[in-house]
Amino acid sequence: MYRLNERETTIAARVAVLSDKIIAPAASAVDRDGRFPREAMDALAAEGFMGLTVPETLGGMGVSVRGTMAVLEQLAQRCGSTAMVYLMHVCGTACYIQQASVDPAGPFAALLGEVAGGHHLSTLAWSEKG
Repeated sequence: MYRLNERETTIAARVAVLSDKIIAPAASAVDRDGRFPREAMDALAAEGFMGLTVPETLGGMGVSVRGTMAVLEQLAQRCGSTAMVYLMHVCGTACYIQQASVDPAGPFAALLGEVAGGHHLSTLAWSEKG
């Protein structure tokens, strides 16, 4: 459907396995309790998926938009809350990637290393007041 390359197909399959094992079993509790999907985000970080879109030169996976959508689809099929948090992370990370492309020696390049290492969760605050 997304015309993924072999690497991206493998990555989406890895996310599906991880999602079945860790994310899906917690989804009902996450929604019922209205809580942050900590176990999901920790598992994604531990497997390197927080750096999905970070360029390989900065320690990430450098996955395309299509590959990213395939990963998000796998997450959304199992836990909508996790998919939303992860999408916000991907969007926030895109801002860092843009800034790092303008100033490769600046602070955003270093921050992307933290993102790729699973040590930083990005987000955007477009709809929140204050």
